Amino acid sequence: MHLPHYAVTTQDAKSVHVLARQPIDMSRPHPFTLAGNTEFNTLVWIAPSGKRAGDVLVADSTIFSTLFGGDESLERF
Repeated sequence: MHLPHYAVTTQDAKSVHVLARQPIDMSRPHPFTLAGNTEFNTLVWIAPSGKRAGDVLVADSTIFSTLFGGDESLERF
């Protein structure tokens, strides 16, 4: 039930960049999919700006569990 929490809510296309999206398993109903969504943001990058001196990279944990063999890779990360 984690689908919309990486939603980009700003209209400023220069401040937040979606780098990757993941298809949703449509066999499991969820309000997010019932609204017509078929993918969710899995990798979001926010560049340095103003008082924020560094990059912010937000990655969904399913990247690790799906691509690299489960929770063990996430624990190592």
